Amino acid sequence: MSQNTKTRITQNNAYKGKVAVHGKYIVWQDYRNANSSNPTNADIYLYDLSNKTEKMICTNSNYQDQPAVHSNYIVW
Repeated sequence: MSQNTKTRITQNNAYKGKVAVHGKYIVWQDYRNANSSNPTNADIYLYDLSNKTEKMICTNSNYQDQPAVHSNYIVW
């Protein structure tokens, strides 16, 4: 993939933030499951650039924040 190529990695329009990238992995904090009873319910998602797939990493009802990725490890 060229450095100048733009690719949309998720079709969900919810707010996303605190993105981290390492190698073929992109992780981020995602608010798609937030609602009026839990508006700060951020979850952690991953996108694998090699196979173009998105995966839920943690969707616990508690707040997940500041993801980081290195090699095959994700922390938050």
